[in-house]
Amino acid sequence: MSIEERNFWTLLSVSAFFGVALGLYDFALPYYMREKGISYEGMGFVFAISFFFVLFLQVYSAKLSDLSGRKPFYSLSLFFSSIFNFLTPISAKLSLLALIKTLRETAAAIQETLGSVILYESVSRPRYLLLIGRTAGLNLFLQGVGVFAAGVLMRKDYNLPFFLAAGVIFLAFLIFEGGLVEKKGEEVAPTFGGDLSLLNKNLVLLAVSGFIANLGIALSHTQMMPLFFSVKYEVREDWVAILLALHRVSLGLPMMFTGSWLKEKWLRGENLKWVYILFLTLQNIAISATAFMPTFLWSAGVWLIHDVIGASVWAPVRSTLLQRFSRDETRAFQIATVGALSNIGWVLGPIIAGYLANIDISLPFFMSGAIAFFALFPIIFLERGERDYKIG
Repeated sequence: MSIEERNFWTLLSVSAFFGVALGLYDFALPYYMREKGISYEGMGFVFAISFFFVLFLQVYSAKLSDLSGRKPFYSLSLFFSSIFNFLTPISAKLSLLALIKTLRETAAAIQETLGSVILYESVSRPRYLLLIGRTAGLNLFLQGVGVFAAGVLMRKDYNLPFFLAAGVIFLAFLIFEGGLVEKKGEEVAPTFGGDLSLLNKNLVLLAVSGFIANLGIALSHTQMMPLFFSVKYEVREDWVAILLALHRVSLGLPMMFTGSWLKEKWLRGENLKWVYILFLTLQNIAISATAFMPTFLWSAGVWLIHDVIGASVWAPVRSTLLQRFSRDETRAFQIATVGALSNIGWVLGPIIAGYLANIDISLPFFMSGAIAFFALFPIIFLERGERDYKIG
């Protein structure tokens, strides 16, 4: 087996285990906080505080990885993610829960950023869109498995999903440590200052678009995602678990095939930009429409199509554009910085969602798609460079 194949299968395996763990954690956390008597606003602040500190730690770790290698930071992110998942149900106080979630989200953000960078640097570049779609798609598909398992486990004990997630991530850590062979590139002298001047126009536009999109998406995809269906339609947690498991599957399964049907003609010129715009538009319409459905089944049906016609396509396209617009010697820092600026939306979104939910439980979902619509405009101004859209 070649190094390229070994690294791909290692990253695919780690992504699969991490997906199961993420599904367990994400579904259980809002219900765990509600059981502890934390208000919608309090939940919003826990999510917001954790995302805020992630912005700085993620970028700093990525900058260091540009200088000293990817593997040590990725390994540590998996190891500490396992520990912080385990500690989550022990942290009943709001302040301690916010701290543990901050540390856990930091580890997860480093894993997400460096995972795509390691994959891009480990495989031939023409295959990246295909392989990132399969890797991220499998991760999301198995998040659905994790969500379903969390719904079952929570009927016995709200703590069980967190403990199981910790064990699954520790297995991913062992696989990564033993499986990945880091390619040695040219040494990069630590001459850059790590500031925003390293972002070219296209990366700035992607950061602005990402911020607006994440601000909108966070309204419907953080603490309010399971609670909207439970509260508005008065359905049991295990039914919501099935729905949100299918939600992850509806994103992950089609994403695994995105690179296959986006033929080479779509990868040249400015075509990728317009693919991005089209599918983000369709997603926004479906998310907002979910808020107006009269019954649980209608709402669930509309909700389940928003990623099939949305992020399953535009997310791997965005990842591909980010890689192409970044420089080899500062790739992790540039991508992490764009990610951090974009993720400011995840800081503000949960807080806004908490206040909107107190007015009407449907408002976070309607405003989610409405706000994310404005993320389309920066994408229109992306410019094609000789290197930006080149296949080889």
